[in-house]
Parts: sequence; C-alpha cells; structure tokens
Amino acid sequence: MARLLSFTSTRGIVQQAEESSTPVIRNADTTLTADLLILGNQITLPTTFKFYKITAVEWHNGDTLSGNAIGGVCMVDADPPIGTELLIVAYTPSTVTTSIDSIQRVSVQSSIILSGGAKLTGFIMTDDATGKYGFDTRASANASKAAFGFSIPPIPLDESIAWGTSTAHMYLKIYFVGYN
Repeated sequence: MARLLSFTSTRGIVQQAEESSTPVIRNADTTLTADLLILGNQITLPTTFKFYKITAVEWHNGDTLSGNAIGGVCMVDADPPIGTELLIVAYTPSTVTTSIDSIQRVSVQSSIILSGGAKLTGFIMTDDATGKYGFDTRASANASKAAFGFSIPPIPLDESIAWGTSTAHMYLKIYFVGYN
C-alpha cells in the first residue's frame, strides 16, 4: 500500500520587489518589419535570488502608431547572440499600440521560471510595417530573427535561420521578480 508523505516547511518562499532592466536610450523611431523578432539590449539576471519570473515588457511607441505588438523575452547564448537557437521564456498578449511617443508597459501572458544568472534579451514583434518604435543606434550586431507569422506564442521560423544584423537596438525594458 502506498503511503502519502507530506512535510511542512518552517521557511516560506521569499519574493523580492519587482526590478527592471535598463533599456537603451531612445534617440529615434523606426518602422519594424512585420513578423520579425526585433531584439533590445541583453541583460543577465542577478544571482541574488535562485529563481526569477518575468512580469512585464515595456517598449517605446514612436510618432506613428499602427497595428498590434507582442513584447517578450528570450534566452540567448551571448551578447549579441551567436548561436541560432532561441528559447522564448516570456511573452505578452497581442496588444494594440496606444499613445503616440510614449512608453507602453504590458504584463506578460506567460513566463517560465528562470535561474539567476540567465542571459536574456527583450524582443518586440509587430503585425504591421507602418507603426514606429523607439530605438538607439549602436554598433551593428545580431538583432533580428524571422518568425512564423504574428502569433501567440511567438514562434521562431526555424532555429537554423541566422540572425539578421542591425545598428538599431530597440527600447525594451524587462520587469522581473526573484524568489528564494
């Protein structure tokens, strides 16, 4: 006969206050190619806590709005990404872009639990090629990846497809909470 074992912990789960990454400075606006994952700057999660969960993604709407956007976070191998593999760890619902020339923060729809020290980058994907989003010009680096249409969850087209290079690094801020 099977026995059901249980235990009671005297230590509860500790949750930190929400933190965020530092986005690039927005110095211009650009239109995005529809159905393309466009990356922001990379972050490494702190190791203060063992586990982290992504809570929101923020982007900067430009001076022309059109269509919907999905914000998200993917795990990468380096800064900038080198390997073609892409693991999407969090994403927002498809959201209508609102308020010209403003910050738009959207809570994530889904997030996996990540370990401290994970290398992440935010991304934005749009279903329209006429809306503009804020970016900063940096040295050319791997900054975009073809996707399989505008979908929830965002699906990379094929991991064997190489990254596209760009000097535009999107304004994207990642919000997260740590747990011990």
